[in-house]
Amino acid sequence: MRKKYLFFVIVMLLVLTFGCSHEKDNGLILGKYGLDKDVDWSWVILDEDNTFQFNRGSNTSYRPSGTYSIDGNRLTLTANKDEVYIFKIQDGVLVFESGKYAESLLEVGSVFNLVSD
Repeated sequence: MRKKYLFFVIVMLLVLTFGCSHEKDNGLILGKYGLDKDVDWSWVILDEDNTFQFNRGSNTSYRPSGTYSIDGNRLTLTANKDEVYIFKIQDGVLVFESGKYAESLLEVGSVFNLVSD
């Protein structure tokens, strides 16, 4: 009986330690990332279920959402087959690289910092 209890405690500690982490394998922490100049202007929210919301600028009413994937240090946000946004994951921040529907609103190289997780 005591061995079962000890085993249960160990398993629960492992689940709580690793199962509840908001950090991806490459060190990316899930949560809200805001543009370095003004967090209310532009932001990206990354959720645990590999979905995202992307506010490209406060002057737009459309906020892309969809799924994201990570390949090495590249974060790809896919709203649909024609709407894809690429960020570089670098030292805990997201650096905007491309996305034809965002390049008129964001400069390539814009830095998004984690503001909440």
